[in-house]
Amino acid sequence: MAHDSGDIVRAFFDTVWVRGDAAAGRAFFAPGAEAAGFLTDMALRPEDFAIFVDMVHMHVDDLKVEILNEVADGDWISVLVRFT
Repeated sequence: MAHDSGDIVRAFFDTVWVRGDAAAGRAFFAPGAEAAGFLTDMALRPEDFAIFVDMVHMHVDDLKVEILNEVADGDWISVLVRFT
C-alpha cells in the first residue's frame, strides 16, 4: 500500500516529537539516511537523532509541532516546521 508523504511526516513528528518516542524514530529513516537542518552545519544519523530528541524533551514540556511547508521528490522529503 502506498503512503502519502504528508501522512508519514505527520506521523513522524507526532510520534517522535510530540509523544517523545525517540526510539520509534528509527522506523522512519532509511538505512544511511540523515536529518539535516536541526542544528547549523550538522546532520544527525538515526542513532544521534534519538539522543537529540531525548535531550530536547528533557528541557521542554508539552512540545507542539506545526508543519508549515513540505516538499517531496521521490524518496526525498524536506519540511519546514515550527516548534513551540
